[in-house]
Amino acid sequence: LEIQPGVTYDFNEIVGPRTMEAGFQQATEYNGDVSTLGWGGGVCQASTTLFNALIMSGVTVNKVHQHSLASSYVAPSFDAMVSSVSDLVFTNETGGRIFIAAYGTDSEATVEIYGLPNEYEIRRRSVEIARKPFSTRTIEDREGRYADKVVFDTDTFVLSNGADGLTSEGWLDYYQGGKLVKSRKIRTNTYLPTERVVVKGVKARPQEGEESGAGGDTPAQP
Repeated sequence: LEIQPGVTYDFNEIVGPRTMEAGFQQATEYNGDVSTLGWGGGVCQASTTLFNALIMSGVTVNKVHQHSLASSYVAPSFDAMVSSVSDLVFTNETGGRIFIAAYGTDSEATVEIYGLPNEYEIRRRSVEIARKPFSTRTIEDREGRYADKVVFDTDTFVLSNGADGLTSEGWLDYYQGGKLVKSRKIRTNTYLPTERVVVKGVKARPQEGEESGAGGDTPAQP
């Protein structure tokens, strides 16, 4: 993608609607702290990769949105969530043309930006300001939905791991000749905690020598 000086682009315009007809597949996406399947789920990793390439190249980012939860693939305050109502918007104010190349493999996403040489080497820095511990919720499996994992009241299974919520700042540090010459805070973000969910069995565990009755099978005869 070639972008002339002074031109503004937005991610949703470049990528287009995330639909089955456009070739997108369903994957996990989050609405608050609830995960669902959606067409184009996971596209935020592409927008996040582009956002980080833009800020490290000195390209002006006009609009960026955070996720409700901290992302696993990027440091806090350096994510870029996109949706039908949230976008990543940027303007080429580098003084010359820029060229954006994007490609990926099964394990990596890469964005490269080519243009005029930067006056500075720009480095990212995420600073944690506060942390909110996650809570734990226990589900008693009275309907047997998780009978393959828990049976007795002493059995537990972690259905989902919890993650702390946090408040963070995103900083850009500018270096010349290996020396830090200035720093700039670009964002402050607060991410929600996600609860830890534990499933617990409900049957009383039989005492030693008692029959459990689990499964209803007749003991084999010698």
